[in-house]
Amino acid sequence: MKKYNILFYSFLLILLLLFIFFKYVCLLNKPEYKIVITLLLFSVYFCIVLLLNKNIKINLIIILLAGLIIRFLFFDNNLTEFSGDANRYIWDGRIQVQGINPYLYSPDSKKLKSFQDGIIYPGINHKDYKTIYPPLSQIIFYISYLAGGDSFYSLKFIYFFFEILTLIFLILLIKDKRYILIYFLCPLIILETYLGM
Repeated sequence: MKKYNILFYSFLLILLLLFIFFKYVCLLNKPEYKIVITLLLFSVYFCIVLLLNKNIKINLIIILLAGLIIRFLFFDNNLTEFSGDANRYIWDGRIQVQGINPYLYSPDSKKLKSFQDGIIYPGINHKDYKTIYPPLSQIIFYISYLAGGDSFYSLKFIYFFFEILTLIFLILLIKDKRYILIYFLCPLIILETYLGM
């Protein structure tokens, strides 16, 4: 049983190192490297999940710390490595703060010409579409823009807040705390929340 514990923590360390490596590969802007590292991330994560069936003893604090370290690693003002969606979130918040309903005009509308800057506007996907995001999302975009303007930090902070609420809910709900790591270490959740959004 001890060998499985050693294996588990070894995989956890490898996962952490892969996330660190992933962050710096993103800066190189090489898609093929991102694909390889993403496959490795999911392979190591899958091994960690498989080890849960071995009745290993884990330290929940270490798991939570590892998950937090990974999240804080991507807690910077960069959000557009994989998707332009985050630019649309900022745009919708910006328009709402000005008292304009984002469901009325697409970003490329002549009526919004004065808001079409050189930073957020160029990164918006489908500028010719009105927003597709539901009202609750729009409230989050509005609050985020009020708090941080064109910064992605406020969006990341809001999503981090919701993740902590989810984590508390899981801790209260799940009897076997080992299974919390399935959520908290999942590469898909981390990459989509802190890089793709």
